[in-house]
Amino acid sequence: MLKISYHNHTNYSDGIDTPEAMAAEAYCAGYTHFAITDHIYSADYPDWTVNPEGYRSYVKHIARIKQEYAGKMQLFIGIEADWYKNQGTAFTEYEVLEPMIDFTVGSIHILNPGGKRYLIDGSIDFYTACLEEAYGGNIEKMITDYYETYLQMANGLKPNLLGHIDIMRKNNPNNRFFDERDAWVIRLQETAAKEIKKLNLVTEINGGGAYRYQNNVVYPSEQFLHILKDEGVKLTIGLDAHSVEMVDSYYQDSLNLAKKIGFRELHYFENGNWIAAPIEHFSSVSRNA
Repeated sequence: MLKISYHNHTNYSDGIDTPEAMAAEAYCAGYTHFAITDHIYSADYPDWTVNPEGYRSYVKHIARIKQEYAGKMQLFIGIEADWYKNQGTAFTEYEVLEPMIDFTVGSIHILNPGGKRYLIDGSIDFYTACLEEAYGGNIEKMITDYYETYLQMANGLKPNLLGHIDIMRKNNPNNRFFDERDAWVIRLQETAAKEIKKLNLVTEINGGGAYRYQNNVVYPSEQFLHILKDEGVKLTIGLDAHSVEMVDSYYQDSLNLAKKIGFRELHYFENGNWIAAPIEHFSSVSRNA
């Protein structure tokens, strides 16, 4: 049986616990495949990103832990890379890090309309500031810019995994800013799904936000998951764990959600490739002794 999570953080970025603690918890929880993917450098947010001066130390540290689990659990050295619209991986020094790692999660945490950078994966105050200052309160314009940036990232970076694809709903519980059932939202999701399918990329079910913020927001939404399934987009699980307490949280929920939507298979990463396996081959394995 397989148990997987390809999106997790440690105290190298905004996680709470050490790589050793995260790997140990993953092994005890029965994971067969687990990736550590701390946040790539951002000059605007150095408090929760890996400084380029520490890239080699980061890789060497996790490589040492990876060796300790060889033959017991596949541990991947990864990074969660950011992308800026029309500027790519600027400000991150991704090109320095990429040759040293096994795995890249591509995500959008920051929008840069007019050249000014706004954190959209943060508190509602940051989200509102971006909406009002950069988009004049036009939520459709803001969400459209997000998806345009996301697809530019998918095409330009071609990461191993596409992270939390509809993170713009994080601050939208109960449709506070926009109705996720609106036709324009569905059109954006359908366009994204078609492009991701064309690129043959993999996205994730991610329950990290639901755990950290207690807002019941899982990415992607059930609506979006149906669209991704109908388009034939490949799916995996990335818990976005930021602490040992999160390592086994939402795994079974993620699996149950994939089954509910109708996915017949999930994908696991091994030897540099994604491999499809029937969904019945994935289980919340009992904790190892």
